[in-house]
Amino acid sequence: MKKPINKLALNTCTAAILLALAACGSSDGGITGTGDPTIVAPTETGDTQTQVPSDNTGSENTGNTGSDTETTTPMGQTPTTNGLSPGSISGDLNTATPEFMWDATEDADSYQLVITDPALNQITYNAGTDSCAGTSCSATPTVAFHNSSLNWRIDSLSAGQVTQSSAVGSYSTPISLDLTPVTSNPSVCAVWPSISYDNYIVLDNIWNNGQVFSDQWSQSIGASQASDGKVTTSWNYNWLAETDGDRTAVKAYPEIIYGNKLGTHVSGSKEQTGLPEVVSNLPEFSVDFAYSETFNGSVERNVALESFFHDSCEITGPCDLTNNTRYEMMVWVNNPESNLPGDLAATGVMIDNRLWDVYIKPRSDKKYIAFTAHTPITEGTLQWNRFVEWTMEWTAANAEALSINALTPNLCMAAIEMGTELWWGEGTFTLNNFNVTKN
Repeated sequence: MKKPINKLALNTCTAAILLALAACGSSDGGITGTGDPTIVAPTETGDTQTQVPSDNTGSENTGNTGSDTETTTPMGQTPTTNGLSPGSISGDLNTATPEFMWDATEDADSYQLVITDPALNQITYNAGTDSCAGTSCSATPTVAFHNSSLNWRIDSLSAGQVTQSSAVGSYSTPISLDLTPVTSNPSVCAVWPSISYDNYIVLDNIWNNGQVFSDQWSQSIGASQASDGKVTTSWNYNWLAETDGDRTAVKAYPEIIYGNKLGTHVSGSKEQTGLPEVVSNLPEFSVDFAYSETFNGSVERNVALESFFHDSCEITGPCDLTNNTRYEMMVWVNNPESNLPGDLAATGVMIDNRLWDVYIKPRSDKKYIAFTAHTPITEGTLQWNRFVEWTMEWTAANAEALSINALTPNLCMAAIEMGTELWWGEGTFTLNNFNVTKN
């Protein structure tokens, strides 16, 4: 089962980007907590400033003078279990360092919160009676756990005797989200924050924001997981009005990535994802997706999937000193109102039981091809290899006549991506499902 993931809201501006971690997910186990670690990410020059709070991101526990130690049962003492009960076990886990709550017991001099991981390692947190307010006590350990199912209990100490609770709670901790933006050459490229989970990365890809005439635009990305394990990703954007920038220029491509994005973002190992891999040896990939959108006024955008192909499976891209990108293939499942991906080269092409038009850019980008759906597709499954195979065969037959490059079987496919190319406007995109399967 997937572990709950935190929700990440990322507000992006040309001056600074604020990334805030908030609560999402639920579990059993007498646990509540709050937290707000932040990262301030790149400025226009690509510099990154990181603000990392103390490890204790839970609610403040005023008066709690305990500390994280090894198990502290007094020497020679054997814990007993004579009736201590920590009270009700209920609540939500909001952070990797939640606040634990239990009922006070008579005559207790202090308490021990004992957390046990799946390997039976224990961390004991000592809490004095000043951690109690009336009949309720609480403690917030400074040790953070991620990607784990844990057990916890409360022991009381009185006159040197340990009374071990017979009531044990359990909870699942959130996925450890990667809050550190990654790039291979930050002196050349700006650093875009991202969220990672399982074999996927959500990327705040603001690659062409310089085409906006104002600094009042914004873009944010997020990911959350429901109690049933379902992951939802989303982004909010406001790229202002049509007249606030070059109306023909895409400003950003917020997206989700499966595989290796231009050498800068890697969602999983090749063993996990099957990528990167040369075209002649690709596994069969199917992509399941479902999304919804809301618009505030006039919006020009597409919804598109894509793959980049490289001349080596040692993937490098524009952020590297050597860029071995050799081909880009896009599949637009929902088209914008007016902007087209290039020159129309073929129409009514049947691929994967759907009709597509095919566009190329012989004058500006000879290593590019795009498919546009005749009918918008908001949910469904794409057999990705069918597009790769069609592109390879069609470009081999027409490259010379059309003055474009061919997608060749020796090139290496790096990733499968899905996002929205944004020209202007304000809206929200919610990716309710994105799942890549390799066979």
